[in-house]
Parts: sequence; C-alpha cells; structure tokens
Amino acid sequence: MRSVMFSPTGSLLGTASDDTTARLWDLADPTHPYLLCSLQHEGKVTSAAFSPDDPAIFATGGEAAIRLWNVKNPRHSNPLGALPLAPGEAALSLAFCRGRLILISGDEGGTVHVWNIADPSHPAPLGSPLEGDADRVDFLACSLDGRILAVAGTGTVRLWDLADHTQPTPVGQLLGGNEKAVNSVTFGPDSLTVATAADDGVVILWDVTTPSQPSPLGPPLRAHSDRVTSITFSPKDPRIMATASDDTTVQLWDLADRTRPLPLGPPLEGHKKAVNSVAIGPTNIMATGSDDQTVRLWNLAQLDGLPIAPT
Repeated sequence: MRSVMFSPTGSLLGTASDDTTARLWDLADPTHPYLLCSLQHEGKVTSAAFSPDDPAIFATGGEAAIRLWNVKNPRHSNPLGALPLAPGEAALSLAFCRGRLILISGDEGGTVHVWNIADPSHPAPLGSPLEGDADRVDFLACSLDGRILAVAGTGTVRLWDLADHTQPTPVGQLLGGNEKAVNSVTFGPDSLTVATAADDGVVILWDVTTPSQPSPLGPPLRAHSDRVTSITFSPKDPRIMATASDDTTVQLWDLADRTRPLPLGPPLEGHKKAVNSVAIGPTNIMATGSDDQTVRLWNLAQLDGLPIAPT
C-alpha cells in the first residue's frame, strides 16, 4: 500500500497500491468502511490526491501516466483526462495547489511538472518543467495558502515561489537538517511550518516564514528505530502531527510548542510490516497504509490510539 489520503470533507478515503489500482472508500461509518470503486492503471499506482477546490476531482499517478478522475459519484467514477509522462518514468508524488486549479507532479527523473487543470478533461502543462539538482523527486507538497512548493529529492529539499505558477522560482533550501534522503515533506496548517522525514529516522520542523531563509525549529525529533516514511499534520488541530516508519509503528506528536514537540504516548502498533503512509482527516480519523497490504483507521477524537477498522 503506497499512499492513503482523505477527501476535503473526510467522507472518502483514497488508497494507492502496487497492485495497479487506486481505491475509494466510503467512511460514513468509519468502523465499517465500504469499498466504492477501484480505478485501474496499467502499472503500479505510486501516488494519488484529492483536489481541495473541486471535491469531484481525484488524481492518480503511476507508471507512464497521471490520470484525472470524476468522483462526484464515487460508485461510478469515470476518467476525465490523462497527463503523459516520459517512457519508463513514474509520478512519485502529486499535489494540488489550493485556489489555483493546478496540479503539480514529481517524477523519477527529478523533474517537477505544473499542470493546468481548469479543464480537467484537457489538462495542459504550465510553463517549462522545474529542474533541480536531485536525481528523483520523492515527495512534494504545496502550502495551504498556495504560495510555496516544497520538493524533496535525493539529499535535498528545495522551496519554490508559486506567485507566478507559470514560472515558479527557487527561493530557498532546507539545509543542515536531515543527514540522509528525505522521504516526506509537508506544510503545517499555518503554511509557515514545514516538517521533513528522512531515512536517518529523524523528523525536523522548519520555520519558513521567510522562505529564502528557512531555519530549524528546535532539535531533531527521534521516536522511530528505522527510516521515517511519511508525515502529516492534523487539519482539525494544528498541534497534532503524526509520523510513520519502516519500524511498523506510527507516532503522534504534540506541537503546542513547535520548538519542543513532545510524543503523544507510545508509538502506535498494529501493522506487521513497514508503514508507508499516514494521513489525518478533518473528522479526527487517521489512516495508515502498510507493506502488509492493509489500511488501518484510528480514532483520534480522544487521542487514545485505538484502531477502529482495518481495510
């Protein structure tokens, strides 16, 4: 299971998997999630994302292509358009830019593409691809205010200014933090905080109030015994962050003081293999996806860490 994500309302859960499918699940009753549809790709589905502006648009990225889907009626989802990739490439990460009707993709070749999806049946590239100094793009994220793009590649995280989304410009780089490859990067709800997770098992919070001069917020966070694969903030409570790891656990964090985050209880256990993805929805439900081919849902309403349903 490569990736899990919630729709803007939290009523749907999306999953992306190496089995060549992306799936949509109904969470009306999160104790009994219901499979609504399976969306087929020619190869592995490596990434997926819901549009924050149009809940009817769902994007999936895989080998050779990115696909846009109409999920207004999830039981009868249908393809809208496709965005071609270079032969042999895969879209490793997708991110919608809030309020801009654009989709951003990062691929195995180290290239970032910006796509105009105002007409999702005819998506088109905006400007030239963004070329950095990484051999591949492992993860990318757009700030909630739509101003800044963070791109994590082999050994680097670069910040781009999206004021002119037809010509994004590099504005800063996160330096002196993680010592190994960064696997995940995400913005906090305030758009002024970035969190990075890396192969060295370390999580770092960054102050990007001035994107050209990002700086670490306090010491590195260590709660996992293996590489940290995914990181996310709660959209409902900006004090809550979650990290997932190859050590098969998920750790919740209290960010009341961003310079000194504290673990919220012991690591959460339940998966039998590496946890590849973690997401928190707007209804206080957390989803985790693992190499054990399961997705687990957790109730964070009381922060008791009790799983409520496997899928």
